Amino acid sequence: MRKICGCIILLYISLLIIGCVPKGEIGSAEIEYGKSEIFTRHELETAVDTVLKKFRDFPDCKLYTLRYSEEMTQQYQQSYREENEYKDYEIVVYVSRFTTGSESDREGFTPDSDCDFHWILGRKNNKDEWEILNYGET
Repeated sequence: MRKICGCIILLYISLLIIGCVPKGEIGSAEIEYGKSEIFTRHELETAVDTVLKKFRDFPDCKLYTLRYSEEMTQQYQQSYREENEYKDYEIVVYVSRFTTGSESDREGFTPDSDCDFHWILGRKNNKDEWEILNYGET
């Protein structure tokens, strides 16, 4: 019985500690949709929503900019069509800049640093929701 109580207390403390780590901050981020010959503004906005939702999972990080890149979108669309499992997907690419905090090492980030990330999103057709296919440092 003591072992069970000890495990429950340990689990409770762990959950408290995890709950205290701030989520990724997106409130003051500057979003740049740019101009696209490929996607409508609404399509770009829904892709941004997908990125922002994922960014909230980055502990103790603050997003400063999220920018659509038409050039990278075209490059990835071409390369994914030629050699990737996502060859049938529409691809959109965003570039972000954010900082990490002291608790960011929980997700493998270097604490207290600046990061430039690219976000590659895809969908099979314009009726599907965007999904993040890949993301990481540029």
